[in-house]
Amino acid sequence: MRRKKLKINKQLRVNRIVEIITGTDKGKTGKLLSINLKKNKAIVQGINLKFRHCKPTEKDKKGEVKQIELPIDCSNIKVTD
Repeated sequence: MRRKKLKINKQLRVNRIVEIITGTDKGKTGKLLSINLKKNKAIVQGINLKFRHCKPTEKDKKGEVKQIELPIDCSNIKVTD
């Protein structure tokens, strides 16, 4: 079986300012932190935030709730600068 070739946006580079085109964060802008070319996903600073609940591991440490940025599809991103 042949693999599908992904169409890669050549303007997407790390540390560029990008705008979100679709989804819940539509219209927001952020800095591009990383790109995964195999999965065609990107992580944008301050976009697609989810909560991660962490249990305490030792007696001294407390449990906490962290906000992490999850990857979004590269087709939903547009370069603004």
